Amino acid sequence: MTTATWLDWFINHTSNDAGNRNLQAFSDILSSESNGAEKLRSLVEEIDTVILAANAKNNIMIMHSPKNLGGTRSRPDNKVVCMLGMGPQAVSVQVDLNSALADCNIIVPTVQELAECRTAQDVADIPAPNDIGLVGFEGSAIFIPGPVLRDAILNANTTNPSELIPIVSAAARVFDLEHAAETMNGNAVTHGDDLNAWLYGVRIGSITETRYTVLPDDQEISLFSIGRHRDCISRGGGTTPNNPDPVNNVSVLQQLAAAISTQNEEAVESNNLRRNELLRQISRDDEKKNRFKKIHPSILKMVSRAAATSSTDENESIPAGFFFFINLVGGRTRKLPDGMRIRGDINICPMGDPGVANSQLLKLASTALRGVHTTGRGSSGVGLIAAITKDLATGELALEGVALILADRGIFCVIDEFDK
Repeated sequence: MTTATWLDWFINHTSNDAGNRNLQAFSDILSSESNGAEKLRSLVEEIDTVILAANAKNNIMIMHSPKNLGGTRSRPDNKVVCMLGMGPQAVSVQVDLNSALADCNIIVPTVQELAECRTAQDVADIPAPNDIGLVGFEGSAIFIPGPVLRDAILNANTTNPSELIPIVSAAARVFDLEHAAETMNGNAVTHGDDLNAWLYGVRIGSITETRYTVLPDDQEISLFSIGRHRDCISRGGGTTPNNPDPVNNVSVLQQLAAAISTQNEEAVESNNLRRNELLRQISRDDEKKNRFKKIHPSILKMVSRAAATSSTDENESIPAGFFFFINLVGGRTRKLPDGMRIRGDINICPMGDPGVANSQLLKLASTALRGVHTTGRGSSGVGLIAAITKDLATGELALEGVALILADRGIFCVIDEFDK
């Protein structure tokens, strides 16, 4: 069966009568009591399904013809595609299942309050729900209406939940009056109450937005779209079924604009989260710096006692060995953008009268990692860097690095009697 528009295709579908006789099944399809696998199976069980979903502006958007393209070895997750838009040039999209099948347990007004609304203003005038004596809606972020209510929404030409609630209630009452003598599984009014509760949740923002992705270059989705158009939509003029018209109708563009707006809002929210995390990190770093600045004087005294101290007066304010300890801890080496390296260590020149243990302190310092001990008396200025040695066996001369070279990147190069 092919028709001029998707609206005509659904309204004239041969399965409508059977669906209207089993409206209770539509209310139970996406119950919050069902697990994810059951919801997914119910969602894609029938290709002639219309799906109502919430968008970022707290309005509804209409998807239809869901199909699960399944998973593959390279893509283990299910890939569900739908048609978006009801015109002859509806576009196919991939639905985010996490957002579409999310459980929604919300507080809504009573069914009587919603059913008595005759206009959108009546819906807006309903007092805000509270926790006393109200009915909770338990379902999913998307809703699959039965044929009678689906057709009422498609013909309404609006996506405003406040405007749709009175339309749904009126259509349900008329249907039940016309079919009062028939035996059915469920009735339209009860199914309409469930749908109105879901619509009210969309209106107040309690139903989460259903996200989707437009992938014009995806071969699987493109083939699905072409097949659905070929099987369902008839075209006049020179357009062939295998070459659908380009996607350019206003409703589809509006849906795409809404999707882009939603992605921008999500990007802004993500940037805010990253900025807040950066501010928290900066605050934590500042707290660490403040803790280091507030080192108690007793810690300084403890560190100085742990280092090699003066051999004559251990009560002096800053022991000689403390400077060696500071150098042992070392500083932070900086590397400039041009490749130049600036060492973070300091040079120490201990001076004192003979017999105050200067040499003993220097020998102790030379035990550090890659520490080298030499004397100014036995080395010239050049001899601190290189020395010429002679091999006793061959008689060959060789140039070898000595004190400063061997201690490079180490902690200490100790030179005793530097003045000599």
